[in-house]
Amino acid sequence: MNMEGGKYNTHVSEDPSNGIPVATATPISIGEFGSKGSLHFKTAKRESSRLHDNPRGVAAVVVCWLVFLLLVIILALVPLWSMGMIPTTFCNTRRNTQYVTVVDDNKMTLMLTAEEIPETSDVDAQCKSEYGPTASVADWSYDLLSLSTDQVDEMTAVLGIVQTFNEKFYYVSNGGDKFFGEGNQAYFFENHGGNPPGNLFSDSYDSYKVLIVHDQMADITLGSTLSWYDISGQVLCIQKASSNEASNPPAAPVPALPIVSICQSKDPTFFITNPKALCSECSCVVVGGCLVKETGSTFTCEIDPEHFVDEPTCLGDIGVFCEQYHSAPTTVTFENVGTLMLTLAKIPETSDFDAQCKLEYGTDAHVADWSYDLLSLSTDQVDEMNAVLGIVQTFNKKNYYVSNGGDKFDGNGNRAYFFENHGGNPPGNWSPLPDQLGAITLGSWYGISGQVLCIY
Repeated sequence: MNMEGGKYNTHVSEDPSNGIPVATATPISIGEFGSKGSLHFKTAKRESSRLHDNPRGVAAVVVCWLVFLLLVIILALVPLWSMGMIPTTFCNTRRNTQYVTVVDDNKMTLMLTAEEIPETSDVDAQCKSEYGPTASVADWSYDLLSLSTDQVDEMTAVLGIVQTFNEKFYYVSNGGDKFFGEGNQAYFFENHGGNPPGNLFSDSYDSYKVLIVHDQMADITLGSTLSWYDISGQVLCIQKASSNEASNPPAAPVPALPIVSICQSKDPTFFITNPKALCSECSCVVVGGCLVKETGSTFTCEIDPEHFVDEPTCLGDIGVFCEQYHSAPTTVTFENVGTLMLTLAKIPETSDFDAQCKLEYGTDAHVADWSYDLLSLSTDQVDEMNAVLGIVQTFNKKNYYVSNGGDKFDGNGNRAYFFENHGGNPPGNWSPLPDQLGAITLGSWYGISGQVLCIY
């Protein structure tokens, strides 16, 4: 029907109060008619589909929900952040990676810092910052040298220390020192797969990295920079849990192994033209010394008197039999004591000191004893021994193994006896002192390396 030019829907119903029919009319918009004038009736479904017809509205709703969820997550994480748990829980999975092993019945946990820092930073403080007050920088001599080759391989695999060359620097200390010598050349190691790059021991001072190798163990090489020291890297941190030393028997001695060191020659032609100079350059002029050619200017000095007994054996390995240039070792003799000399090799305190003396100096040599041998020396004789054998004054850096009263270890623990030249003034951390003789001080500790004082 049409009322005043408008269009209406009419509906007739019965009034329930009196039964009289009642007609009602509702207006209809023009848009509700079809193209041919037919009437299309709207339903509530049209109302519910308005959002679908408006993509911007849908996007706005989604954004609002996402913002709400983000606020909820942030509010939930605030307590964790305040407790310092966010970096280890969410930001860096590397910090959760730890290599745990056991050395001499003591648990050792090694881990890398998440942050790479310049070599001028406090590496110990970085370990404590990331892993707590019990963490410290790992030491090459006191910690890593006590690991076996298999343990080193496990450590590099677990911590993701992949093979690189002059790219990755992992800071450690060495004998308690952060820097090499008196300079600012920080100690670090890199995984070279057992083959250090050719710039080691280079005498070139160009702008590229010139590195010095100090030691090698399995695939990793201890180094420091020579003329270019602006580096950055991660710190290898350690946490140690010592067992009760009084209740544990000493670890079984580890048999002495052949001494192997890597040498980078300045003139590899010496292998043919001047083998004696090459042996001397590589510190291989010893009994059982064989200098084996590897690649380029790289040589390996292998010292094994039981294997390299003659020149043909060494030549069979394509090497120079350096023993032929060997002269008598540096020794000092006292009539009331005997002949004293130091081993060439630095070995961990778990090694067999007597066996190392016999390996280098023959079956009559054995480890010197503090009580039975050294205490028979006068103060002047101690000074003479130090001067002849090159035992210079140091503090917590050099360890010279001896026995004491026939014992290798102090008490029932695993702290091996050794002495150091303190010039008569031992440092404060040497307390209480087991004994002192002139300039040298007797001490005992574990997780160290050093030379053996031998006697025959």
